[in-house]
Amino acid sequence: MTYKAAIFDLDGTLLNTIEDLHTSINYALHTNGFPEQTLEQTTSNVGNGVRQLVHRSLPMGTPTDQEEQVFSTFSAHYGRNYREKTVPYPRVMEMLHAVSAAGMLRAVVSNKPDAAVQKLVAIYFPGLFNAVVGEREGIRRKPAPDTVDAVMEALGVTPDECVYVGDSEVDVDTARNAKTDCICVSWGYRGKAASRTPAPRSSWTTRTSWQTSCWASNHRRRAASRGRRTTARLIAVRRRSRGFPRAPQFVPLYPTFAPSFTKSEALTSTYGSATLT
Repeated sequence: MTYKAAIFDLDGTLLNTIEDLHTSINYALHTNGFPEQTLEQTTSNVGNGVRQLVHRSLPMGTPTDQEEQVFSTFSAHYGRNYREKTVPYPRVMEMLHAVSAAGMLRAVVSNKPDAAVQKLVAIYFPGLFNAVVGEREGIRRKPAPDTVDAVMEALGVTPDECVYVGDSEVDVDTARNAKTDCICVSWGYRGKAASRTPAPRSSWTTRTSWQTSCWASNHRRRAASRGRRTTARLIAVRRRSRGFPRAPQFVPLYPTFAPSFTKSEALTSTYGSATLT
């Protein structure tokens, strides 16, 4: 299988933004007299846009006007401090350059407000993407397929020519709804849990609706007992169109594009394999 385009999620996939988001949400909560959140709580609340982050961070039953005030405070603070601790995940730049050198088109689709997405991509990944789309007025955010569909139209590609790369259950659902293959990374905010996200039988109706949640298929215990580096193929799970098979059917992923990871969840550029240290 080959792809003409790779569409990436931003937060938790390319950039580690969680500490800046956490700082800003706690500033907004504290400023408006609400209890602050732990980093783990903030991590569990991200994925569906900043309005949902604010909503989930507030106590249940918070009046709408107070929620709007917290959102306004958060937006202003994050707009001034969005790159204090934000960094690309290790070796993401190498991976993106390799994908570019392979002739694949690259795009970013995020639930973060469009202005912030454009700034972050311009700062951290200048010239590396052919299309960049964030949350905009009048366009449904992920997991609705609208933004991914718009990007595919702009790039001139079809769903079966694309792979969507993300770290969360929202990303798995987005790829499913857009009818693209999906690579679910193990680093990020909820990557490992997302790779195990089940889908309803009705989702698996055509070849283009396969979910290819990927992980390293080696035996970690055996590797650890031998005390050496073990290389394993990255694999994809193909689910059949008529319900789920009793056992997953494993097929090799396109070998020249497969972000891989180490046990410490750092991105490497060993395409087609994952090295666990």
